[in-house]
Order: sequence, then C-alpha cells, then structure tokens
Amino acid sequence: MILGGGTADRLERMKRPRSVEFADFPLRDDAGKMRRSALRAERVGPPRRDLVG
Repeated sequence: MILGGGTADRLERMKRPRSVEFADFPLRDDAGKMRRSALRAERVGPPRRDLVG
C-alpha cells in the first residue's frame, strides 16, 4: 500500500503530499498546539544561535 495514494484522485497535483513522516512522540502539546520546534529539533537539531542576526 502506498501512503497518500488515495489522495491522487481527490486532490490537485500541487496539493498532494510529497512525503509522509512518522514520529515516535505526540505532535501536539497539552493545549493542542502543534510542536513544530520538537519536530525540527529531531530532524535537524536545535537552532543555531550564531546564525541569528
């Protein structure tokens, strides 16, 4: 089974997901907000402070 295969007939090509990732931890905090910083940290590491102007 191909993930996202069911979207091919319902969505325009530009709106279809390019990739799917799975996480081993909850993606939302207690308030229900998405934890994008946690996803980013797991994928590429914590943000580097020396690059911020």
